[in-house]
Amino acid sequence: MNDLIKITKQDIGTKCVNSVKAKEVYEYLGVKTAFTTWFNRCVDKYDFTEHEDFISYLKKSNGGRPEKVFIVTLEMAKELCMIADTPKGKETRKYFIAVEKQSQRPLTITEQISLIAKGHQEVNNRIDLLEIKIENDIPLTSAQKHRIKAKVNRLVYQLKENHNLEQDFIPKCYSRVWKKIKNHFVVSSYMEIPKNKFNELLDVVDNINISDVI
Repeated sequence: MNDLIKITKQDIGTKCVNSVKAKEVYEYLGVKTAFTTWFNRCVDKYDFTEHEDFISYLKKSNGGRPEKVFIVTLEMAKELCMIADTPKGKETRKYFIAVEKQSQRPLTITEQISLIAKGHQEVNNRIDLLEIKIENDIPLTSAQKHRIKAKVNRLVYQLKENHNLEQDFIPKCYSRVWKKIKNHFVVSSYMEIPKNKFNELLDVVDNINISDVI
């Protein structure tokens, strides 16, 4: 009977508790009444309370109407099994009780070590994400800004000279070069580009040619 119905941790009310999808309980019990009718009838008759005994949300479906999903606490699931007049009701309730007892037993040394290691990994993952976010929040330095402006200046005048273009090409070229840079990094100003993207910024400028600016 292991993994009879998938049990997960879910925030219901103010606590994170063992919970299951009501429809999975309903399907396993073999209830003949339509699911929504059965569930609503149980809620009304036995005074179950949303955000205390269960929560609900809409799940998008492919092409059809969104489906309303109900997540119930393990306590509510046991009561649903007791009041369901089906052969599997008692069996399913025993399964939930057995799972709950298993989750409440003291952890072995191996399990404690595994849990600590998992916690360390989660902390390290969060630190890595935070470091990436911090790096992405630091703008170009003054030296980087000066270097990129000088590089753009050289590019514009090289394109003008190499292709024998008129003087009025220069302001148009500047505008189009900066526009290409901003579009590449999806920013409103080149100064919003993070400093850790500077090498990528140099590559973008290096790859701009005459067809990009005329």
